Amino acid sequence: MKNRFWSASIMLLAFFLIADAGLFAESTIVRVGFSEVPGIYSVDAAGKRAGYFHDLLMLIAGRLGWEIQYTDASRENSIRLLYSGEIDLLGYVARDMENNALFDYSSEAVIAGWSTVLVHAPSGYSRLENLKGMTVALVRGMSESDDFLRLIQGAGISIVPLYADDISAQLKLFGSAKAEAIVVSSNLIPIMLKEGGFIHTGLVFAPHACSFAVKKGSNSDLLTAIDLELHKIKSESPQVLEALAATYLDPPRKTEFPAWIWIALLVLASLAGVFSFFAVSLRFQVRKQTAILQRQKDELTAQASRMEEVNRELEAFSYSVSHDLRAPLRSIQGYSKIILEDYSAGFDEECSRLFTVIGEAAGKMSKLIEGLLKFSHLSVESADFSLQDMRDLVKAVFADMTSPETRGRIDFRLEAMAPAWMDPVLMRQAWTNLISNAIKYSSKVPKALIEAGSEEVEGQVEYYIRDNGCGFDMRYYDKLFRAFQRMHDSRDFEGTGLGLALVKRIITRHGGRIWAVGEAGKGATFRFTLGRRT
Repeated sequence: MKNRFWSASIMLLAFFLIADAGLFAESTIVRVGFSEVPGIYSVDAAGKRAGYFHDLLMLIAGRLGWEIQYTDASRENSIRLLYSGEIDLLGYVARDMENNALFDYSSEAVIAGWSTVLVHAPSGYSRLENLKGMTVALVRGMSESDDFLRLIQGAGISIVPLYADDISAQLKLFGSAKAEAIVVSSNLIPIMLKEGGFIHTGLVFAPHACSFAVKKGSNSDLLTAIDLELHKIKSESPQVLEALAATYLDPPRKTEFPAWIWIALLVLASLAGVFSFFAVSLRFQVRKQTAILQRQKDELTAQASRMEEVNRELEAFSYSVSHDLRAPLRSIQGYSKIILEDYSAGFDEECSRLFTVIGEAAGKMSKLIEGLLKFSHLSVESADFSLQDMRDLVKAVFADMTSPETRGRIDFRLEAMAPAWMDPVLMRQAWTNLISNAIKYSSKVPKALIEAGSEEVEGQVEYYIRDNGCGFDMRYYDKLFRAFQRMHDSRDFEGTGLGLALVKRIITRHGGRIWAVGEAGKGATFRFTLGRRT
């Protein structure tokens, strides 16, 4: 009881000490998205907001003199509002491949964790393969859901996904037995296990650190201010974060304290000026929290290493399977062709058509396997960077992949392009895919226009290619650079769904980023940057 008494006293003193800098600052209105997540963001029956990220943000806002204006929305809509600029800030955001090109994050992480799977049944789901065929509840816009889908797709495991707009709806799907499993962050496990009905499978993946996020290139002053205050809290008053975690993420059982304890706490709080009395205790707490954070960091590093090893094994498996499939496919194509050429005289029209379809299907699958080989090989092959003339490379790529007839239909305008540090082989592949896309999706325009060049924007070189083809609907932008995701019907435009995913991986290997803007029926523009290498 004595130890609890001193700990509570230290926490109260810490709150008094940190509430200083923002009291007299000029008020700044900050628009923040609010999506209900157990323990993170919540609203009670009286409409009062609470939660780990809410309380932490209100503490920082008080120090900085900010006025917080919340916008209630589902997780998916909150991300859309942040991208459109209708809100300024969003909390509890994990870095992931899809959102890194759209958002900037606070450097100081707030909560570290990993993704995991909970089920109804008490046993039998210790391996990823055990989830095959199960109905799994996921949340649109949450990194845990995206990481889980990438993991099972890479392992070749099929599940039945049930999507919800937020975690509350996801829990209802699971509670009503419509879903057999649920994918959540490890930060929510203590809350759910206390509520009952959830069994932890032990499956963990995708370690992540949740931070605050803003739209890419916007509101960097908000992130700078938040990082500064978070650093102060972690170094000077780590008990604040510990108290928030104990309150919201792993709440203790309610305990009734005698009245004299509360009186004693108030007396001690009034003596906050006697700072020297507590200095030694505070320094001890800082060292203790630093040791805990270091252990957590070591655990996350080990988990990340294990995940990298799993990814390498999956890539090796994909590469091996793709090679083994090519030989029988060549046999199917070759024998189909021989039958059509040598024995078609005895076939009726339908029989000839069916053999033609067999050959074409085998050809399509061969192209898909070729794309998979390139996609998997890119992760392991070494890159050789040097300073190259980008304009000459693009000009050569366009000339190699077009015939005189095709060039007569296309008005290709190649503007000035800045040279770049790059791997010429990888960059040739990227431009081949981008130019091929522009040619393909403008093939139904009477006079196609394709433009390529570079511009300097805010001190950084941006390379671009635009066309006047069929374009795409920005509502489905999140599918654009994902493997096997197509924006158009395959009957209208052929393709494997790997081209842009391969381009994105090449640009990422160069330390850059790629994005696109399009409108249905009015063409599309792709832009990318490259990291500097000397």
